[in-house]
Amino acid sequence: MWKSRLIGWRDIFRFTFEQSIKSKSIRIMTIIFCTIALLSMPVAHIVSTITEDDQTESKIKTVYIIDESGLGEIDFSQVAITDQRYKNTNFLFSDKTLTEITDELNNTETNNILLHITQNNGTYQLQLLKSKKASVKDSELEIFTGLLVDSFNRSRINSLGIAEEQLSVINAPTTTDVTMIGEEGTVTNVGDQSGNVETGTEEGRLNEYFVVLGIIVIIVMFFAFGGEGVAASIITEKSTRVIEFLMTSVRPMAIIVGKVLAMLTITLMQFALIIISIVVSAFINKAVFNAEMIPSVVKKVLTPELLSGITPINIVVAVLIFVAGFIFFALLAGLTGATVSKIEELAEGIMVFNMVLIIGAYLGMAVAIMNLGGASNTVLPYVAYLLPISTVFVTPVYMLIGKISLLWGVISLGILIVSLILITMFTAKIYETLILHNGNKLKVKDLFAISKQSKREVL
Repeated sequence: MWKSRLIGWRDIFRFTFEQSIKSKSIRIMTIIFCTIALLSMPVAHIVSTITEDDQTESKIKTVYIIDESGLGEIDFSQVAITDQRYKNTNFLFSDKTLTEITDELNNTETNNILLHITQNNGTYQLQLLKSKKASVKDSELEIFTGLLVDSFNRSRINSLGIAEEQLSVINAPTTTDVTMIGEEGTVTNVGDQSGNVETGTEEGRLNEYFVVLGIIVIIVMFFAFGGEGVAASIITEKSTRVIEFLMTSVRPMAIIVGKVLAMLTITLMQFALIIISIVVSAFINKAVFNAEMIPSVVKKVLTPELLSGITPINIVVAVLIFVAGFIFFALLAGLTGATVSKIEELAEGIMVFNMVLIIGAYLGMAVAIMNLGGASNTVLPYVAYLLPISTVFVTPVYMLIGKISLLWGVISLGILIVSLILITMFTAKIYETLILHNGNKLKVKDLFAISKQSKREVL
């Protein structure tokens, strides 16, 4: 039965592929993405150079300190140890008044800074003052302030006679674990009941967040473009009555299958060209700047820990999830696109498709935001890993960065394939009616009504 429904899909595939390749929009989109990929490594190298320039010795030469905290002289030597940019910065406790030093700074073109330390009701405040004529950037002052606070807090702890080992004991986390003893003496782990979350380093979570968010945006762009291409092709052929000529030799199901596979092939080709462009970009970066192929700023983000899940089998499963996800969304786009008959109604026709795509992407972003905060042991991420509309956005990337195991990827792929089979069966029942429909746009409830009225066939 399926074989008869798909007769002629190759012809539709060939025709759609050839026409899409000639399309200006696809060519322009491919050129833009490949150009960005070609420039990626040289631009990253320039950013790395600028960042390294920012690591030169600080312009702050002297920090005058007025201490009204009552703690005694604070040792700020830890600042230079933590950040070598401040190795030649002097910290001088001053007997002058706040007004005297402020006037002195304002009347001279100097990069010296005033640090005013006060205490009020148990709260310590560190206030930095600089001259309007100073060339010290506000961004550097933000970093410098953080270093001062860390050094100040460390000095306060040392003044109390608390050693580092004692402090680590005080700050050590406390966890609980509940187990149950079965009838036969077996021990079953119930889980961590402390409510603790995975912490990791802040920088590592931030890198992970931007990588995941970037991949989600790219997938949304390609899926939206591919789905709209399928829907627009069907609506165009319906409005020009070309579809009626096609159906004399091709079954309706073969039409949508041919179009979906053609757009999938084009999308995979675009991804391949982008990857090739990135590789070429690395060689260009080495040839032009005589530097490493991969700039330091890229290495800082794509750390070995972040890419710990990249294995051949994980890559295969990730690609299969991407392919199955694209077919799933493309079928949905073709199905909803066929509910309208005029090209002017394209946006309205694929509204359901766009809504489902956006919901899936937002679920992926929610997972990324939760992981950024370190809260990865909640239910929502696992729902997003398994839900067909969000699987493609989160499961492959989190599997490749080692956040989830291969088992989760295989389970997600299985659920996605089952969902794909179901939507294909649903499409097979109603697509012939849809493809011949000319009139007002059909609603979702109309699709289910058509499905119920269709003859039951053994698929």
